[in-house]
Amino acid sequence: MKTIFSLMFALLIAGSLFAQDNAPADKNEQKSKKEQKQAALEEQYQKNIALIESKQFVLEADFLVRQSGVQDMVTNVLNYILVDSTMSILQVGQNYGMGANGVGGFTAKGTISKWKIDLDNKKKIISIRYTVSAAAIVYNVLLYLPTNGNANGTISGYSLSNKVNFVGKLVPLKSSVVFEGRSL
Repeated sequence: MKTIFSLMFALLIAGSLFAQDNAPADKNEQKSKKEQKQAALEEQYQKNIALIESKQFVLEADFLVRQSGVQDMVTNVLNYILVDSTMSILQVGQNYGMGANGVGGFTAKGTISKWKIDLDNKKKIISIRYTVSAAAIVYNVLLYLPTNGNANGTISGYSLSNKVNFVGKLVPLKSSVVFEGRSL
């Protein structure tokens, strides 16, 4: 009986000594991982700022979000918000149905005005607001760019009965492969 207690006591002490030896290494490793994550976030944030300031980018949507919060998977080639200097294209399309724009949705192409960028340097979030004047209709656009790699965009305007919410990736204009339907 004494040997069992002695053996258990020895294992308990050995286990606690082993845990103490690894504790500083774990803390240093955790600190290193946290620093690497912060550096990666800062790098992505700076890339997003440079891309936004160039005004040559596309938010290619993977999902459209309804007012109820339900996300519908969409084709990013047909669903996007494009910014090219002083011009913007807003498009919603489907793989089926033709519609007035030829891609089963709407396409609005127009000039950008009221461009405003807000930077949250602490949280590393960028938001952009602008308006698009297209064929006597004005659309309001809000882009929200956190550093997690996703981008969110919301279009509202006179001809839209509801807001259109995009969730996707922000890509440089020269890397984008979007298809433009007929502007209405």
